[in-house]
Amino acid sequence: MGYFNNKVAIGWHWLYNIMQSNHPYPEVSFLIIGNIVTGMMGVSGDSPANRLTTLS
Repeated sequence: MGYFNNKVAIGWHWLYNIMQSNHPYPEVSFLIIGNIVTGMMGVSGDSPANRLTTLS
């Protein structure tokens, strides 16, 4: 949520804490990858419109 509110430092802090926790659940890996792609890179997909957008 920090990335979506232009609070990159807070977003990275919490994402880093999750990455260091070494949870065995696959959901944690998907959460990390999803936050990097959508939060840090700003990628969002719109399948009905067949469109992919980024922040840049």
